[in-house]
Amino acid sequence: MLTTAAFGYLLSAYTLKKEVLFTTVYNGRRDPRCKGTVSMFVTTLPVLCRRDVDLSVEEYLSGLKEQLLGSMASDLYSFAELSADTGLTSDVQFVWQGDMLSLPAGSTLKLKREKLPFIATGDVLSAQLFPEEDQLVFQVQYHADRYSEEYIARLAGCMNQVLKDMMVKERLSELSLISDEERSEILALSKGEELHYDAGQTWLDLFSASVDRVPEKTAVSDSKGSYTYKELDRASDRIAAFLHANGAEENGFAAVRMDRVKEFAAAVIGIHKAGAAYLPIDLDYPEERVNYMLSDSGVKLLLTENLVADILSGKTDQAAASEKDGQEPAYRADISPDHLAYMIYTSGSTGKPKGVMIQHKALLNFVQFIRTRWGLSEKSRIALHSNFAFDAAVEDLFPPLTAGGTVCIVPESARRDPEKMREFLKHNAINGGSYSTQFGQLLAADEPLDVDYLCVGGEAMTIVPKARGPVYNAYGPTEFTVDATYYELDKTRRYKTIPIGRPVYNCAAYIMDPSGGLLPRGFTGELCLAGPQMARGYWKQTELTEEKFTLTDLGEEKVRVYHTGDLARYNEEGELEYLGRMDTQVKLRGFRIELGEIERTAAGFEGIALAAAEVKKDQLVLYYSCKGKGQAAPKDSGEPPYKNSAWEENIDGQGVDEAALRDYLAGRLADYMLPSIFMLLDDMPLTPNGKIDRKALPEPAVRRMGEYVAPEGEAECAVAEAMKQVLGMDLAPGASDSFFGLGGDSIRAIRLVSLLREMGLRVSVADIMKQKTVRGIASCVESTGTAAISQEPYEGAVPDSAIVAFFKDMKLPCPGHYNQTRLLELRERAGRDSLQKAWNALVYQHDMLRAVFKDETLFVRSADTTIEVEEYTVRPDSSSDSSAETQETVKSSGSTGETQETVKNSESSGEKKESVTGS
Repeated sequence: MLTTAAFGYLLSAYTLKKEVLFTTVYNGRRDPRCKGTVSMFVTTLPVLCRRDVDLSVEEYLSGLKEQLLGSMASDLYSFAELSADTGLTSDVQFVWQGDMLSLPAGSTLKLKREKLPFIATGDVLSAQLFPEEDQLVFQVQYHADRYSEEYIARLAGCMNQVLKDMMVKERLSELSLISDEERSEILALSKGEELHYDAGQTWLDLFSASVDRVPEKTAVSDSKGSYTYKELDRASDRIAAFLHANGAEENGFAAVRMDRVKEFAAAVIGIHKAGAAYLPIDLDYPEERVNYMLSDSGVKLLLTENLVADILSGKTDQAAASEKDGQEPAYRADISPDHLAYMIYTSGSTGKPKGVMIQHKALLNFVQFIRTRWGLSEKSRIALHSNFAFDAAVEDLFPPLTAGGTVCIVPESARRDPEKMREFLKHNAINGGSYSTQFGQLLAADEPLDVDYLCVGGEAMTIVPKARGPVYNAYGPTEFTVDATYYELDKTRRYKTIPIGRPVYNCAAYIMDPSGGLLPRGFTGELCLAGPQMARGYWKQTELTEEKFTLTDLGEEKVRVYHTGDLARYNEEGELEYLGRMDTQVKLRGFRIELGEIERTAAGFEGIALAAAEVKKDQLVLYYSCKGKGQAAPKDSGEPPYKNSAWEENIDGQGVDEAALRDYLAGRLADYMLPSIFMLLDDMPLTPNGKIDRKALPEPAVRRMGEYVAPEGEAECAVAEAMKQVLGMDLAPGASDSFFGLGGDSIRAIRLVSLLREMGLRVSVADIMKQKTVRGIASCVESTGTAAISQEPYEGAVPDSAIVAFFKDMKLPCPGHYNQTRLLELRERAGRDSLQKAWNALVYQHDMLRAVFKDETLFVRSADTTIEVEEYTVRPDSSSDSSAETQETVKSSGSTGETQETVKNSESSGEKKESVTGS
């Protein structure tokens, strides 16, 4: 009984299930009449182990004994019959092979013990434990295509440890799967590299150092202009002074709701200088959600573009008063690492968003990690692609500003269009940045990005993006300051599962069982995070904070950890692999979504009885049933139901107008939480205890809203075919069918744009979002065709290329430093006329050799421009006529100054030489 219970506990720990079913072998001699009979009565019995960490070891054993004795009493009902009747199966077996042989006293029967081989039962994993001399032998047979030898060896080690602990420990919660020696190894495996820095600072100290070091360098730019470090510092000083004068409290909150403009950076830095934490609010959030965030956080000040413009232009009372006194408005609070830096609201299981509080010490460690590991410097030009309202934006905003780099804010028009995004990267000479996993994979799927590094994160990575520099797969919840782990991909390797890697610097990632115990390497368990990047907790939600942030005894020390609710394991290489969620929270398109929030919001729509949200085939589906359809309405949530006129009129006999339901949810949920497919069910499937049976929810069925209208013309047919492929439909949609009504979303819109581009048709994501239908999208399509490139010489102004933009951005005091000089030594003398003809042909063919850079503009002169070859005779003071050398020099004004090429004719040497001087 003890060994069977130990195996059941081990199986429960492996599968993370409180109840596990496996089989064992029973001698079948319960009937006394079988006692003296030589025969085979062995039968297979089910073993059901119920593991509860609150139980004592004795209670656990007693429960298992009662269950097994009950199975023995009913052994005539075979396990095969049980499986056929109930559908319950098991492919794992455990057998205790004890020495049960006993002979009557004085028996003269001579016996010889024969050792029999362990014959496989056909189970995926079959184990037996038997005594042999002075030890117990644990023998396992397994399918090698499913388990490795190392995995089974680790299983045996865990079985040994559990058996030992069951002999001496009183409660199940005290049992461990690892020995003390293994514990030290696992703790070392779970910790990231150490990085030493001044922990008494905040990121603002590093920003101030950048201001002092490179005051005239561009710090942040948007589509309309830019700030130098000096200008950004002064602008944030003005905002900090305004906030202080208007009652901003240290460790309080100031909200920011602005478009993608450089003033956003000034606003958040100003908030930090005022000693407060910033609360970003998306411009597209529904007003109900915005009002809840403002009310719940208790913010007194909301910074908008108009208000910030007034502050910076001196139109506010405080700024005007300071300028009247001849002073520059400025304020800097004395903040410590324990001050709050920002708060971001995430989806909440209670139906309301929850605020995650991040302190400056957490932000500082993250900034130090990013700038060190990503290799940020003054040459860094980082694309800020992420939505300001999410913590992913933190990665591309703060770290570059501490290294003297430049933050380039991506305009909204390029954020969802891979082609426009690539143009933005080239035009702005971008050499780094982070993106959501799906967009990053689309952005770098075909042509490698010319960047120093590329970081993606937010959900499971499926392909390796292409880039010149390293590609990182990052993982991290909002509660752990953006990134908790990272993995640098091997571009030459084919991955079955792409790891999330190792913990970030100074942090740890532990794999734990439900009772908070460390699990061995290779075990799947809950990923728990520890270290300086951990959030302070949830705003005004003490119970939830205590549940998710716990003090855990790791054997050597007690550590505060954050329970992510994610499943993960350390693989054989010591890298973390992400394996999904433990609860109803999901990651979709890089966003963390609580399905409960969607369900509770939908339940508030009058006429809905039950609602369930699920992710099926990478689509967010809302299942719902209506009142009066045989199912009772959910319990009263305390809020009056939304008045639904369709319910009162009982449209189509369904009681709910889907379009009205969509509008209702759009007014209360963030756009990334809106279901793409709505499915009305006559009856919601329920479990015997009355809960929604999520496994029984049907696969999403796409249906058109109206009658089928056949597409007309090449463009409409192409859009319909592309939409069919992107949405995985069996039949192409009609001309009037909506892309979003059929299950489309923003990521699929990006894929649709890419697919149409492959077909030779150009359309933007914005067109799809606006037009929606096949016919509407087709009306915006432009044929890309094959571009005809003129071979005639070019003349006129040239838009700034990436290198020219970079050159101008440096604002060099001596731009001529970038002149290029090349010295060519010819084996045979070339006359001046021959060189002139060769040079004329060269500059005629290559337009950029005729370009000049002046008045901040690159201009190509006409093809008939003659750039004279100048000839110089050079003689050393003591030289003779025979050693004289003649140089013909070709001079041309280049794009960054003057380019000089010198052709040196050496009469004294018969060798052809080429040397390069200059930069």
